[in-house]
Amino acid sequence: MCRRGSAGRIAGLLLATTAMAASSGAWRSSDPGHLRWRVEVAGTGIPAANDRTAYFFTRHHEVIAVDILDGGTLWRSALPSSDALQSSALRLGGGVLVAGDGDLFGLDPSSGKLLWRFAPADGYGAGLYVGVLQDGAAFTGSPAGRLYGVELASGRLRWSTLVGTDTTVFEPAGNAHALFAAYTRFLTRESGVVSVALDTGRVRWQHPLSCGDTCGAFAGGLAVAGDLVLAASGDGALHALSATDGAVRWSTPARSPGTAPAPDYRALAVVGRRLVAGSLTGEVAAYSFDEPRELWRYPGRRGSTGFTLAVGDDTIYVPFLSGDLVALNADTGAERWAVGRDVGRFRSAPFVAPEVVLAAGASGLFAFSK
Repeated sequence: MCRRGSAGRIAGLLLATTAMAASSGAWRSSDPGHLRWRVEVAGTGIPAANDRTAYFFTRHHEVIAVDILDGGTLWRSALPSSDALQSSALRLGGGVLVAGDGDLFGLDPSSGKLLWRFAPADGYGAGLYVGVLQDGAAFTGSPAGRLYGVELASGRLRWSTLVGTDTTVFEPAGNAHALFAAYTRFLTRESGVVSVALDTGRVRWQHPLSCGDTCGAFAGGLAVAGDLVLAASGDGALHALSATDGAVRWSTPARSPGTAPAPDYRALAVVGRRLVAGSLTGEVAAYSFDEPRELWRYPGRRGSTGFTLAVGDDTIYVPFLSGDLVALNADTGAERWAVGRDVGRFRSAPFVAPEVVLAAGASGLFAFSK
């Protein structure tokens, strides 16, 4: 079955990679490049962690748990067969490790035992766009045009909401009362943001991000900060919408033709009162919420930025589709450290734990000092 949202994000951007042979050994180093340990297992997707354990996807649709201090393997669990293009993200909450891998899976974090599997009767791909875990549920988008709320304890459907046909709904973010997700309608080349009630899935509002033919197949990133929902349209413009009703609070100008790909895809993250945006140009820029105005810009010299960014304290962690991983000072945009593609071949965002940054690369699983 064609997963248009996943294919649209990846086609033409990712180069084929060959996974390394799996090994259970961990390599530790006092390297000045911040490397704590490395497990020689080919990884993918976004990791998760608690105080003692780090969880990763392998390239073979497995979940592996390792000791967060030294990288020693604790357990390894193979997921049921999946036709997903790649594993997406692991989330930990409510005593359940949620794994997005085509379908959505719930695992016991202590043993890797499969607790439940959610495969929607009214769609597909519920594990490809795993969003937030809150209020006792996992909330996901899908390339079937639906948002899903799934009970963490049982894996049962809480609600399903159709956003549109021929539509991909990306990872939802949330606040105490509502969910917000970016979407793309492929036939009409329309991107936008939808908000639904957290408890029922009822649509609260919908706001299209119209930008003509430049919108293409990308909705751009999405982030929530207080009473603002922040999104990017395919022409490179950034938009702040009211979380209450979707009204536009402010927008930045579209990028000039020829200065960026059309459409552009701008992964977003929030640090304090700053919005940080990546780009297919490879540039990373920060904007003030208040005016808005550009605060700093990191030049694009490593290829396109990845589809998600990670935040820890005052640092932004940026994966590049070239395979590099870069840590930037969130105040200035200065490069704090970088790991080249020859080390890890990273394309997914890392997970920022209290003491370490966990990253899954095609050539290993890594823990870096913050």
